[in-house]
Amino acid sequence: MLSDLRVASTGSITGVDRIDRAAIEGLWVRGAWSLQVESAKVFLRRDAGDVSGDAASMQLTWSPTGDGRSYKRGVATAPSPKGHIGWELALRYSVMDLNDGPAMRGGRADSWGLAATCYPHPNMRVIANLLQYDSSRRGIANDPLTVGLRVQFTY
Repeated sequence: MLSDLRVASTGSITGVDRIDRAAIEGLWVRGAWSLQVESAKVFLRRDAGDVSGDAASMQLTWSPTGDGRSYKRGVATAPSPKGHIGWELALRYSVMDLNDGPAMRGGRADSWGLAATCYPHPNMRVIANLLQYDSSRRGIANDPLTVGLRVQFTY
């Protein structure tokens, strides 16, 4: 770990009697384009006072090689290029708010991201990500710019 400063974290929350969750998500696919959105909320019921947090995200993707996503058994699948190297570009936005008055000060974080994914083989993908955070937790601003590269094998 390069830093122990987290953009948002509640830490341990004691005395939780019940956890209620609610979420909604949607997916639109048209050829080489897709749009995914989701929103979630969590309620922690406890004697010391209930607390809640929420999060949401959006991802817009486009494949310049024309390889679109599909939807199978409740999951949006990655593009499946046939006979060529596939590419997918993505724009992402997410927000998480873990502040709920003085009882829970877990912070708030917004992030924007750009990603490029290469599919050189049906069982392999190479993903490059650029993420910009805008966050604040307990009065401390933390706005890192992160760059990542990942190779993923699937089977």
